[in-house]
Amino acid sequence: KNFINQNSVVLDWGSGIGRLSKAIIDEFGCRVVGVDINPTMREYSVDYVNSDKFTPMSVEEFKNNNSIQYSNVISVWTLQHSVTVIEDLELIQSRLLPDGEVFIFEATERCVPIMKLENGHSWAIIRGSSNFHTADQMFKIKEHGTFPARLKIPENDRSWWAFFKNKQRKSV
Repeated sequence: KNFINQNSVVLDWGSGIGRLSKAIIDEFGCRVVGVDINPTMREYSVDYVNSDKFTPMSVEEFKNNNSIQYSNVISVWTLQHSVTVIEDLELIQSRLLPDGEVFIFEATERCVPIMKLENGHSWAIIRGSSNFHTADQMFKIKEHGTFPARLKIPENDRSWWAFFKNKQRKSV
């Protein structure tokens, strides 16, 4: 409850049908933008969330909309499906207010392992791959000074959560 309040503008990255978005709006009465790659999920989210405080958006729309900055970001079970984790995190950070906060809950390994094919345009599933660790990608962001982090890896090493605070100051 210290993470979000009624004045928050929350980015729900990978919102799906809006389960978290709806719960956040119902609990705190704040504004939520739900970004999801799947147009069907975004369509369902409008009816499911059923609030004028909710805006569904595609990743492309999010990339092209510089007008909204976010005080909070929530990403749950989303980055493990990303083709470009670092680029996604940089995009999220670019819209985060100074001292904005990010909560991520994620699998340690990719659920849909992928690799770029030689033609540079297609992607293929790598059977049995377990090399790509989302947590490692997060540490690369951390090493660049973007997000100081508190990271918790449970004993089973299959999932992790992290809370990040944006310490990057933006010039006015």
